[in-house]
Amino acid sequence: MPARPWLEPGVVLTLKTEIVGAGEEELLTAIAWVENLGTNAVTYQFGCGYGVRLTIENSDGSRLIMQDPALRPDCPPLFHELSPGAMVRESLDLSWAWDENGDRYPLGPGRYTIRAEFVYYLGDSEDRHPVTGAVDAELH
Repeated sequence: MPARPWLEPGVVLTLKTEIVGAGEEELLTAIAWVENLGTNAVTYQFGCGYGVRLTIENSDGSRLIMQDPALRPDCPPLFHELSPGAMVRESLDLSWAWDENGDRYPLGPGRYTIRAEFVYYLGDSEDRHPVTGAVDAELH
């Protein structure tokens, strides 16, 4: 699927999905990146390994758990600067999900919605500036 950009003043979020393989070997990958095309640095929250947050929902709108719940670390939020011209990227391989008990199961055929969110702050302001996007993907 071609990449789709979402624009905010100076900050661009692009989300792309790719399906590789066929049948039970089908793998859905989501890649999102944010570029600061503005002239001022922005600050973003970075915790537990992401600056761009990716989530996935199944066809009934339920959000899927994309990592073993027992392995979720308690991460304090850290703040990083995204300088003009800089980029932050995140990707997620979407072949498995977990239930609340920590049991892993393969994603089955169906339509999935992948959402990306990047929240940034300007200067010393505590005002959140979210940039979001979503794309649908179909597994066969």
